[in-house]
Amino acid sequence: MVEGWKDGLDVLLVFAGLFSAVVTTFVVQTSQSLQLDYTQVTASLLYELINVQRAAANGALVDSVPRSGLTPFSDFQPATSDLWVNGLWFTSLSLSLATALVAVLMKQWIHLYMAVPSGTPRDRCRVRQFRYMGLQEWRVPFIIGFLPVLMSASLGVFLAGLVIFLVPLRLAIASVVGAITFTIFAGYTITNFLPILYPSCPYKTPLSQYVFSLYTHIIHNGLLNWLILPIFKPQISEESRVRTLKDAEQDAVRRSAESTDVYALSWLFSMSSNPSVQSIVAQSISALPLKSVDLVRQHMKGVSLTCVEVINNCVGTQTVLEPTQQAKVERLIRAHLRVRRRDDKT
Repeated sequence: MVEGWKDGLDVLLVFAGLFSAVVTTFVVQTSQSLQLDYTQVTASLLYELINVQRAAANGALVDSVPRSGLTPFSDFQPATSDLWVNGLWFTSLSLSLATALVAVLMKQWIHLYMAVPSGTPRDRCRVRQFRYMGLQEWRVPFIIGFLPVLMSASLGVFLAGLVIFLVPLRLAIASVVGAITFTIFAGYTITNFLPILYPSCPYKTPLSQYVFSLYTHIIHNGLLNWLILPIFKPQISEESRVRTLKDAEQDAVRRSAESTDVYALSWLFSMSSNPSVQSIVAQSISALPLKSVDLVRQHMKGVSLTCVEVINNCVGTQTVLEPTQQAKVERLIRAHLRVRRRDDKT
């Protein structure tokens, strides 16, 4: 558990550091749009001065030259798009730096949590259990699981600001970046919700667990039953409403145990060329329930022939078998009789 936390925090720290550097580069450039651009003011005043000199050379009235609208004392109001872009990017930078800070704190907490206490084995056991209870009481697993969400939010805010930044420059590019951003975060959201509805889905994250807890709470209290249950009733068992995502997975495994056993044996039989392994798989078929026979015949073609070959190797020219060999042959015969088809002549 702790090693997994440490590895995850290390990856998060590296990503947060690189991402913060990228955002800082953008912020340094765009933050200048929030204040008066003195370069533009200088250019405007120089243009006015040139017009004044040209008017004086032509004998025209100097007052006829329009005054520059930009001076060092002009009231400056940033454009709305500049406010949005800088607001989003500064928010993104703050979130990424906050993630890095909390990740560093978490590594320090974990280091102290893993420190070996002194004393007798009983005292060390008590200290370790006391620390573990404190870890759960103060929601440290929740904080660690929330950090990737915070980092994802930072990335989403940055990409939203990037789209707004590109709109005045080139609408086509902004549309492409916006479509990519929407697709990424739509997929991110969907992958976090799929394990809730389908326990076999491998897209599990700490966020999925917390969303599942909220989901089961809503279902248990009868809220939204009229909308959710008619759609996802096959995936929701009556016994698995107020539990963790891990419990839901175990419940799904129990309900599909028979087919899972067949698929496991089929995978092992097809992936291994070791005769001993194939012999063990063939013997294991004898312990499967009878209703799994059709599935075995479908996914384990050739196992009947393997049973016959192993039986012949065991019996050979011997007239009396050892007890272990007898048990092995019995299992192979039972497996052969189960998977043999009616038109099989062996």
